[in-house]
Amino acid sequence: MRHPCCYAAVATAILLAGCSGQPPQSQTRDAAASQKELEELLLRPREEKVQLLALKYKIPPEKINAVVRTYLTNHDYMYLMLQRGNSAENNSQPLRSKSIQETIAHLEREQGIPSDTLASVIIDYQIWDYVDYARGRAEE
Repeated sequence: MRHPCCYAAVATAILLAGCSGQPPQSQTRDAAASQKELEELLLRPREEKVQLLALKYKIPPEKINAVVRTYLTNHDYMYLMLQRGNSAENNSQPLRSKSIQETIAHLEREQGIPSDTLASVIIDYQIWDYVDYARGRAEE
């Protein structure tokens, strides 16, 4: 789950772009570019996390990335809203599930990874994401 500070960063960057004193056309273009960069950063699971989880579970990084993205798309509302706003993502959105059990069953069939391993990958990713969030809050 993405944390409020991640979304606050997006909002802050957009607001700061609006206060830059540049001409309106340039300002709009810069704000759109900044927003797109931040959205892509938030939508992409951190590469370091994916690589380390791949090593830990002996699963290819591409599969870990697919697991994390599918989980976030199905169970993180802010991630889903950012994803829908990103036109490149609209063409290949994963299956929407109603429950974590359905998501894990879908991923087990799609990725060929046992459900207990999928649950562990998701929990590890969530814990790591929360620790990153808590560190950010402690630095403020």
